[in-house]
Amino acid sequence: MRKKLSTLLLATLLLSSMANASTIFGGYDCGQWVNRPRGNSSPAESWVIGYLSGLNVAHERARMSPPDPLDALNSADQAYLWLDNFCRANPLRKLDGAANELFAELKANKK
Repeated sequence: MRKKLSTLLLATLLLSSMANASTIFGGYDCGQWVNRPRGNSSPAESWVIGYLSGLNVAHERARMSPPDPLDALNSADQAYLWLDNFCRANPLRKLDGAANELFAELKANKK
């Protein structure tokens, strides 16, 4: 009985956390990006760096080519500037889509 109760509790917790997943993963949009506070690394900026880093790790673990696309950037500010330009031109896009576009461009330019 205790095992069933634990399983039910775990399933409930997982389902409730999945309901909020869009807030955590990719919940920002380009409108929020261009209007973010600049300076002390906004939550959106931290999210972007984590997202791009995750893409890069997944890319490398899959042994895809070219290796380490993020190596083309000299600083996070370069990614922020690219996203500023993209999001001004595409204000209705989600930030995860914009970051995917940046990553794809970095991969294409590194070949």
